[in-house]
Amino acid sequence: MAELDTSSTSELIVIMERYASSYIGSKAMLVAEGIKPKSWPNGFDCLDWEDDSYSYRVRRVRPEGAKGARREFAEVDWWRVWWEPLNRPDYAELRIVEKRRELEETIYQQSPQGQVERNKFFTRYYESRSDAKFQAFMALIPGIVKPKRERKPKQATTNASQG
Repeated sequence: MAELDTSSTSELIVIMERYASSYIGSKAMLVAEGIKPKSWPNGFDCLDWEDDSYSYRVRRVRPEGAKGARREFAEVDWWRVWWEPLNRPDYAELRIVEKRRELEETIYQQSPQGQVERNKFFTRYYESRSDAKFQAFMALIPGIVKPKRERKPKQATTNASQG
């Protein structure tokens, strides 16, 4: 069995997906968040259950970056719990709602009011780009302004045939 110290990962990993969410962590971390299945599955088996509002699935997972055969992690205390609302619309309905929202947004952007709003945005954007004090402030924030790429100096080549 692989010896893996998951206790050094003191943070519970929270993943917010489009239609579901999950936690990844040790049993102790998950229990501290209120996740209390009737039992914990063996190996990489899944355990599913529901309450009044959500359906849940818990399964042991290999820690991020861990190398080796999956069977070597069958006893490692690292779990993922997924949950999603029980009475949510199905995925096709959710896609329809999403596409309808995209269409409404595109129609608005092409309307006179949307074009006025877009013009105001770009006016403010170009004003901020020409504001020296604002650009100096932005340069102080790490990661906002990309460092300029410097060209490598060309190496002088010597050719013995060119005498």
